[in-house]
Amino acid sequence: MDDLLVHVRQQPGCTLVTAAGDIDAVTAPRLRSRLSEALMTGRPVIADLSQVAFIDAAGLNALAAAARQARTRRGSLHIVSDVGQVRWLITVTGLDQAIPLARTIAEAAAALSPPRGTAGKCASRLRRMRQHYALSRWR
Repeated sequence: MDDLLVHVRQQPGCTLVTAAGDIDAVTAPRLRSRLSEALMTGRPVIADLSQVAFIDAAGLNALAAAARQARTRRGSLHIVSDVGQVRWLITVTGLDQAIPLARTIAEAAAALSPPRGTAGKCASRLRRMRQHYALSRWR
């Protein structure tokens, strides 16, 4: 049965791909295609699977392909789901090691970028490390 709806929306700071229905061998290609299109934009992508009740190996394969594409393009992909079966399959297959898994869109969005103020601290620390390395190299 073909009962998967996939919507793509541009949000501030990311592209949100929302799937609703079942993801199986018939519907997985649609999800794969929409994720691929979203990842081509270069923006971070959040795949909201909170309305997905069922996912099989074809669906997991579509997510894994999207993770590979994100990694190749130096992009980012996050999955949102609080559905027990979906979360369990993503975790038991180890896919959560390649794609961060969140329970809410807000949680996934917060993981897209470091908290305010930490980027500056990291850059400052990196500058000091480079200066230290440059000085110690010439001693």
